[in-house]
Amino acid sequence: MDFCGFVADSMKWAKLYYHNPDFIYHLNGTKDKVFLTFDDGPTARNTEWILKTLDKYKAKASFFMIGNNIMQHPSLVREIVQQGHSVGNHTFNHDKGFRTGLMTYVQSVRKTQELLPEGSNLFRPPYGRIRLKQARSIQQMGLKIVLWSVISCDYEVRISPMRCYNLVHRRIGKGKIIVFHDSLKAEKNMRYVLERVLDEYSEKYKFEAIRL
Repeated sequence: MDFCGFVADSMKWAKLYYHNPDFIYHLNGTKDKVFLTFDDGPTARNTEWILKTLDKYKAKASFFMIGNNIMQHPSLVREIVQQGHSVGNHTFNHDKGFRTGLMTYVQSVRKTQELLPEGSNLFRPPYGRIRLKQARSIQQMGLKIVLWSVISCDYEVRISPMRCYNLVHRRIGKGKIIVFHDSLKAEKNMRYVLERVLDEYSEKYKFEAIRL
């Protein structure tokens, strides 16, 4: 298995490592629902395209946003919410949990939380990596830590759009949480995979926003 294939399946190992039943990797009991998520935005060009594409297929999604990007594009956050999508916290500067002290990390999350609409309670750690003390502090803030079932590896410029699509295609299923990236680095792969997934699976699954 290559690196992206390993990452796509890595959350089952992360679940064993973290020993935390409150981390969310998939959503059981959701019948034919699939949950698309987008990390790292908002970005001026990409977010607008994502919203138009989701609307084309009547799909909803969840956006885990970086605080610094929120400050630069507040109108995009409003548009995301107005179109019925959910939003979540992705730290202020895409902070690496394993390389950031507890207080600094928590402050980054709090700073970002102040920029999000009231009632937003979703959090995803960048890279899916977080120290247990950080996780406990964030959960005490009332935030739900959402990881994933499937990652598209759209950010990996060394692999083709088709390879990214296959990572999703082979793993998509009921209750799965799928990760894409709202970044210029991921733009080429993300656009190809997202539209193809929506085109091929919109009749089989209902794409919903995560609300906990």
